[in-house]
Amino acid sequence: MYKILTFNHHETYLAWLAQTGHHFDVVTQYGSLSLPWLHDRVPCPPNVNLVPWGKEVQKKLREGYYDMVLCHTVKNLIWMFPYTRSQFIFLQHIPLFRYIPTLYIKSWVKRWVVSIFCKTHACKLVAVSEFKSRSWQFPDTSVIEFAVLPFPPVYSDSEAKIVMVGNQVKERGPELGWPIVEPLLSEFPITIVGMNPQIPNSVRLKDYATFQEYLRQFSIYLYTVQMPYGDGLNCSLVEAMSMGMAVVTLYNPTSPIQHGETGLVAHDLAELRLHLQTLLQDKELQKKLGENAKKMVKERFSIVRFVEQWNAVFSSAAKILN
Repeated sequence: MYKILTFNHHETYLAWLAQTGHHFDVVTQYGSLSLPWLHDRVPCPPNVNLVPWGKEVQKKLREGYYDMVLCHTVKNLIWMFPYTRSQFIFLQHIPLFRYIPTLYIKSWVKRWVVSIFCKTHACKLVAVSEFKSRSWQFPDTSVIEFAVLPFPPVYSDSEAKIVMVGNQVKERGPELGWPIVEPLLSEFPITIVGMNPQIPNSVRLKDYATFQEYLRQFSIYLYTVQMPYGDGLNCSLVEAMSMGMAVVTLYNPTSPIQHGETGLVAHDLAELRLHLQTLLQDKELQKKLGENAKKMVKERFSIVRFVEQWNAVFSSAAKILN
């Protein structure tokens, strides 16, 4: 069993990691920065110890108490520069974007920090998808796709309705596909779930259990993230697939959706509109696509695969310092 220090930027992901069986100290306060574990989103596993950043953790780092330190952001790496006695893992959750000059500069700075850190510390790189890995452009990066614990299935007699999940969808604009989603809201029974104060009638739910139950009334999931703005998959999409929802998505080369098999893929607004109309009228096609999607998720995004791949990375990392 390894002793691992990390920071609470993604408690759902950390809950999956806890299933590897190792001991995790998770920092939930760094100076004035609060990183609270949201217990209503996911329970804290018994092998996860929530700790503040302070003298005790710093002493353990200096003495080499931790076998590994898992960093989720470039800021985490900057905090860890003074400490060299542990093996480090940098997990690429967020891609680097270069489609406008300001993002290009920010991406260059982030990549430069990671490059320097890897020269001064023992550090392995892991990405949560091929898209993220390619955006960072580091060789020898391991790709471990996230896992999804199955959601309760959609209600078999549910009315044909469409759901989209995302936070600040309007504010984030093209990143989440808002220019394409907005004209559809007046034409189709679409509900947007998440923190979206600028979108009338959007729904924000109080906790993860309520979120799971609420989604069961929908049979169609809308996903509108395109390149170069983001990945063709995220956790909410795969969770919807695990429930047996039929997915309608815009074309993205990193999407897990196969047109006509695990969902319907559109290339523009007109085609997206046509696919939504088709699914709303065809219950059998909804069911077929949903069942195929559920089967694919079980094979590709299983927690067993996730745990095996992470334990292989931990084992490989542990050998570097020994």
